[in-house]
Amino acid sequence: MGEKQGKALVVGAGISGIRSALDLAESGCDVTLIDAAPHMGGVLSKLEYQFPTDGCGMCRMLPMADRDTCLQACLRKGLVHGGINLMLSTTLKGLEGEAGKYRVTLETEPCIIDPRLCTGCDKCSEVCPVTIPDSFNQGLSTTKAVHLPVSHAIPNVYTIDMDHCTLCGECETVCPFGAIHLPGEGRLELKIPRTRMEMDVGAVVLACGIDYYDPRTGVDTFGYKELKDVVSNIELERILSGTGPFEGSLKRPSDGKEPDRMAWIQCVGSRDLEFPACSSVCCMIALKEAVLVRKRSRCTIETVIYYMDMRCFSKEFEAYRRRAENEYGVILKKGRPHSVRYNRNTGGLGIYITGDSGVREDEEYDMVVLSLGQRPGKGVKELSQVTGIGLNPLGFFEEPPLWEYDKTGVFAAGSASGLKDIGESVIHSSSASAMALKVIHEAGSSHDEGSEPLNGFRDVSAQVPDIGVVLCQCPSGPDIEHQVRSIAARDVHVSGVMAMDRICTREGWDGMLEALAEKNFNRILVLACSPQLFLDKKDAVSRAMDLDPAYIDFADLGKGEALASTVKMGLARIRYANRLNSMAWAMVPKVLVAGGGIGGMTAALSVADSGFQAVLVERGPRLGGNLLWLDVDITGNDFGRLLENTCRRVENHPGIRVFTNTVIEDSNGVPGNYVTKLKPCGNNSGENTATANLDTGENDGKIIEHGAVILATGGREAETTAHGHGTNDAVMTNRELEQGLKAKTVDPVNMQVAVMIQCVDSRIDSREYCSRICCKSSLKNALEMKRLNPDLDIYVLYREMMSYGFSEIYFKEAREKGVIFIRYGPDRKPEVFSGPDGTMVKVHEPLLHRPMEIRSDLVVLATGIVPSTLHPLAALFDAEVDDYSFFKEADSKWRPVDAVNGGVFACGLALGPRDAKESMASARAAAMGAVRLISRRPPGVSLVTAGIKHSLCTLCERCIDSCVYGARTLDADAGKIGIDPVACQGCGSCAAVCTNSASFLNNYLDQQMLEIIDAAI
Repeated sequence: MGEKQGKALVVGAGISGIRSALDLAESGCDVTLIDAAPHMGGVLSKLEYQFPTDGCGMCRMLPMADRDTCLQACLRKGLVHGGINLMLSTTLKGLEGEAGKYRVTLETEPCIIDPRLCTGCDKCSEVCPVTIPDSFNQGLSTTKAVHLPVSHAIPNVYTIDMDHCTLCGECETVCPFGAIHLPGEGRLELKIPRTRMEMDVGAVVLACGIDYYDPRTGVDTFGYKELKDVVSNIELERILSGTGPFEGSLKRPSDGKEPDRMAWIQCVGSRDLEFPACSSVCCMIALKEAVLVRKRSRCTIETVIYYMDMRCFSKEFEAYRRRAENEYGVILKKGRPHSVRYNRNTGGLGIYITGDSGVREDEEYDMVVLSLGQRPGKGVKELSQVTGIGLNPLGFFEEPPLWEYDKTGVFAAGSASGLKDIGESVIHSSSASAMALKVIHEAGSSHDEGSEPLNGFRDVSAQVPDIGVVLCQCPSGPDIEHQVRSIAARDVHVSGVMAMDRICTREGWDGMLEALAEKNFNRILVLACSPQLFLDKKDAVSRAMDLDPAYIDFADLGKGEALASTVKMGLARIRYANRLNSMAWAMVPKVLVAGGGIGGMTAALSVADSGFQAVLVERGPRLGGNLLWLDVDITGNDFGRLLENTCRRVENHPGIRVFTNTVIEDSNGVPGNYVTKLKPCGNNSGENTATANLDTGENDGKIIEHGAVILATGGREAETTAHGHGTNDAVMTNRELEQGLKAKTVDPVNMQVAVMIQCVDSRIDSREYCSRICCKSSLKNALEMKRLNPDLDIYVLYREMMSYGFSEIYFKEAREKGVIFIRYGPDRKPEVFSGPDGTMVKVHEPLLHRPMEIRSDLVVLATGIVPSTLHPLAALFDAEVDDYSFFKEADSKWRPVDAVNGGVFACGLALGPRDAKESMASARAAAMGAVRLISRRPPGVSLVTAGIKHSLCTLCERCIDSCVYGARTLDADAGKIGIDPVACQGCGSCAAVCTNSASFLNNYLDQQMLEIIDAAI
């Protein structure tokens, strides 16, 4: 068994695996990232557009501190990070040991095409005689048996589909680099051994993602794969993609014509007897796709979505739905279609449906899109057997009770444990990373093992550029050495040109390094046909030359077109290359957490469990927040037990200092270095459990220095006076019912009828968002009341039941136990009034087409969630709140718990409505973000960082106003603009607004860019 080490294994290189791998690598761990596929990216490699922006933004997950440790390029193309070892076509086959001390066995598929030799020249594909459906485009186009698994991947390494390969040998013969090694002749000999290796890791993160339901495996009433113009939602994504089968043009697969009418059918393979769960994301995907179609067609294509419940349950989703309907004209029709049939007379597709009114409403469309339900990712069963992590009845990794999350060293990330959209997958992936980091730290890993900023190289910053040009001369390509030498000879800064033979091969690369080691150039420009092959090898050149990577660059020769421009542009770029002398100060290894609810306590524990200090500030006399009154959740998690265990861990943890009866009075500083003043509030007479690390707020003016802050200020049930609440004793809120059932002051045994009204004062103009937890709370309370009194009649009046994910199972259970659900529209809200027989509820029944009155003993209002006062506190740390007064994230998908400035994070109800389990996941994700930041001591200054020429600066402060990252400040005493090189992200806004070029962006200087433009034209 290996020794305990600071290493981690991440299984699955989709969005969740990438997030987890980046988290752990940025925190100083050595990460091995594996994927069974021959390419990384998972489902996201096929998607180009995400709601609510209708664009991409995956690159926003890249590191914000020490940016040069990771290739700053599109993550859909690939990931290059100094701390991550990527292994494709690799699976986990064995796991032995214990948390912190695992020995894993990995198995790699045989390399028919050697990735170290393949340059992506495409000669093999040109001669391949076998044409197969292109799996990347979901079979909507064709490719060759030898092909690129992802057209835009970096590096572009070809693969062979051995299920279709005829072993003709043409590809092997034509390959100029000897990269292809086919097995012996004959299919019987095609038993190529797989490579096995073992390694020691401290923790394992399972991020194997999701798969999709195939309608052909059931009763295919929609004609999927039989009717060409019936496509799945993922197939439509490929049709709309610029790298798709039609290069981004919207065409019908049957005849290539643009459709006039399109329909989406929701819940195909979800919310049925076989899979009684909601896939959580399909409704928003359908809305996004319909909006994209309307945009592309200038609103000429009619788009109709057939749905049962339009589940727009996250903070920004309801607003997106309104825009889709009101601005883009997307039509929503409630109903579940029975089938799709081809009309031979018109060539259209007939949808047969009974609508919400109970009347048959058949329609005809040119294309039909099936919103396919999600399924567990491939290999989940095998991983369950290998790791011992159980599966739930639907085949996803089983989650332990909330208080037992840290009792293992194997953690499920993203959608591997349930059905989530991208933002929630990213949060749960960072949550898994935080738990893995805890195990690694407890196994004895030190943060000092993390990578240090680049230093110790030759100081060439003040030297005249002395450029060495390395030309990769390919035997199969044109002889361009003479032309390159001629161009270089006209540049006075070029002192040598070295023509090397095929540096894309191991021999050629090693030969180049040996040759460079004997030179004393202070700038290196490498000219190659596929420079992306070397992006992860720049450090090797740096070590060979004792030269900062800032002075090493690669230029793409392509196929030889515009060679002169390419070389001149590369020379202009490298000539001005430089690394600023700005010094980044050491990070303060401490995190301030504001708020002592379950989110704040979980965040503080996660920070402390990672080896850093946490300061937890709670304005009340007790820790616990909403858990002080909650009993259980819908799955049976005991909140009392969770509260007790969490408080005990917080109060006894040596890495946490707790301040109760305390508020944050003031703060200043920048990410990595904040100074915050605490102030006592209230009195100390409240109930408290004083321990050695708990301060009751008696020290006035306590000063805390910290590197990051986590806002966990929580939220509360919205107050209301609707439907007689406050004047009618029979009317109460969800919270009041929960407390009444817990205290037994509400007794369903003595009741005959209860009515629950959803979306009270919610999803309206003044509070547009869905509060996410209300429907689950109502289902939980309805089931509990039915348990206590099976004869109790319960009516739930709802607009849409937001029982997303596995909570759909409880929606089904409630219906089976006799709970009656009546849908109402926003224009026909229920009415509550007092009658001679007691409290009456009037609602329009859509199936009966008439109003009905219900005499009720109890009326329960779901009033939603509003945030606690967050704005003043967020403003102290240069963070923002959104239109609903929740924390404004940098990006709801890719940076869902971060502020734009990178030093402030939020979790729990401060971030937006969510349940306790989701709040804890967001808390660990926020803690992981804080740990990523303060792990760097000190962080390196990135190549593309803003600078300022103080002699030209007029102190107009335009650059300060333009910087969204808060990286620029005015030092009034010194009379200068200061720049935080860690917070600066190199966006260039400051340089753009500067009226006299005092602000500049390093490596994008005015003269440099002008020379590059001149070379290009």
